[in-house]
Amino acid sequence: MEDGQGYVEVQSLDREFPVLTLAFRADHAVVHLMSDTERMSLLLGDGTVRSGAEAQVPIVDNLAAFTSDFVLNID
Repeated sequence: MEDGQGYVEVQSLDREFPVLTLAFRADHAVVHLMSDTERMSLLLGDGTVRSGAEAQVPIVDNLAAFTSDFVLNID
């Protein structure tokens, strides 16, 4: 992974779920909440990216594109 980007998963030591993930690259971030194997939620974006545009953030070892609906400013 390049400097200025990353992917972090947080979960309890004694439970598989929930899992909270933070993916970030440059000024953009995306937050996921995995409640169980069947349910994943995305935190709504804050208007950082103009409507209809996309931002790419790393998910594990690959870049994934997210629409402006789910992109947050890293600050």
